[in-house]
Amino acid sequence: FQDLTIKYGKTETGAGIYMSESTGEKDGQLTLENCIVSNNQCVLRSYPSSYRGAGIYVSGGLNIKNCLISNNANGVGDGGGIYHRPLHENSGLIIENSAIVYNSSIRYGSGFYFDNLNISLPCKITNCTISENSSTLSTGYSIYLKVLTNCFACINSCTIADNSKGI
Repeated sequence: FQDLTIKYGKTETGAGIYMSESTGEKDGQLTLENCIVSNNQCVLRSYPSSYRGAGIYVSGGLNIKNCLISNNANGVGDGGGIYHRPLHENSGLIIENSAIVYNSSIRYGSGFYFDNLNISLPCKITNCTISENSSTLSTGYSIYLKVLTNCFACINSCTIADNSKGI
């Protein structure tokens, strides 16, 4: 997606953007460039759900460049701005020259939640601002890296400030 604004989505998972590839696929990749994802909200439904990623939910590869991810709210789960779950070694998370700001979650990853499933892959964040993200849970972090093994996270030239919790 390029030069796109996604606003005011309201559902239980991926209220702004929802992309889920099957575990057998190897090429599922979402790329956002010069986009705005804002004011989306995860809400409670009467049936069981995962309640992840108010702004963006992706299971597969995710590349974000020159984007604003802001004011997304997950009042029932994890990942206010972004929830990323890679399924295979080609599905890393790369965020460049972007702002992840003013997002909230009741649990973990108010800015973003990286949920690695024991796959060797990158999580690279470069030249970004991650600020003013808040979590209701006292142990909820603004950047939540759930890494089981074989993963590396690189955060370079970023401003991480004024979040309710750190990394």
